[in-house]
Amino acid sequence: NEFEEGLWKSYYENGQLKSKGNWKEGKEVGLWKHYHENGQLDSEGNYKEGNQDGLWKYYYENGKLKVEGNYKEGKEDGYSKTYYENGQLQTEGNLKEGKVDGLWKIYSKDGTITSSVSETKKKKNIKETKHKKDSYSKTYYENGKIKSEGNLKEGKKEGLWKYYHENSQLRSEGN
Repeated sequence: NEFEEGLWKSYYENGQLKSKGNWKEGKEVGLWKHYHENGQLDSEGNYKEGNQDGLWKYYYENGKLKVEGNYKEGKEDGYSKTYYENGQLQTEGNLKEGKVDGLWKIYSKDGTITSSVSETKKKKNIKETKHKKDSYSKTYYENGKIKSEGNLKEGKKEGLWKYYHENSQLRSEGN
């Protein structure tokens, strides 16, 4: 048989379990678990014909949840959340075929919203927040009040931008 078949386990040099899951005709299938070298769970989720499919969860080495999101045919698709190492929510929003789809919220480590961005046609790597295409951006003060808002084009401010005081009163606006 030229393909891996059935349950397989791989190990780190120190003997610690690295991953375990099933193969069928040389492709990952079903539930797979990957582990950090310290033995803590690194990621878990299902494969379908060698592609990530359904809910996947990723963890920090301390065991806290890092990312949870859905996959379809190997691409991020659906609602996704990332977390700080302290367990606090960092980002949340939808992805479609691996790209940002609609409103994303970004939080500070203490849980307050620091910005929210509604984007279209922007490639999104969950670990990065670079603005590459057109979007509408809002930033927030730690008290949750809007600090600034306006359009971005190719990551640069374009058109009317408004800036607010912490009490929500308009501070300035301009192009």
